[in-house]
Amino acid sequence: MSLTPADIYNKEFDKTFSIFSYDQQEVDDFLDLVAAYYEEVLNEKNSLKLKVKKLETEIEEYQEKDKKLHETIDKAQQTIENRKTEAEKEADLILEEARLEAKKIKEEAKSKAEKKYQQYRELIEQERLFKIKFKTLLKSHLEMLDQQAGLEQIKEEIDFETSE
Repeated sequence: MSLTPADIYNKEFDKTFSIFSYDQQEVDDFLDLVAAYYEEVLNEKNSLKLKVKKLETEIEEYQEKDKKLHETIDKAQQTIENRKTEAEKEADLILEEARLEAKKIKEEAKSKAEKKYQQYRELIEQERLFKIKFKTLLKSHLEMLDQQAGLEQIKEEIDFETSE
């Protein structure tokens, strides 16, 4: 059974005129006081129910915000991991390209060095052949000079013999 302030306000007592009966005004005053306190308690109870409901709603909102915050953090961490993985892949690709470029440059340098060495060897060979040809030319010219000197000597001898 539920007791409301109206029940307390409207409660009527049997009225007796004996010595042992209660003073009607006193009972009514007391009942008014009880009803007022009871009404206050019910109002406080209803107010507390509203506060509890409001706080429960706020808790749900905070829990939803917390859930969204955790989801956002998880997504951010996943994005960071994805970007880190992509950066590592890109770095690996850049390193591989650099290695290939370095290998290409090294091979080109080696090829140029081999060409320069070949040119050097050819110049050495040309120098050797030039020296041989030049020595041969000089030798043949010396021989011709010697022959010419020999001819002049013969001519002088002939001229000397004819002039005698």
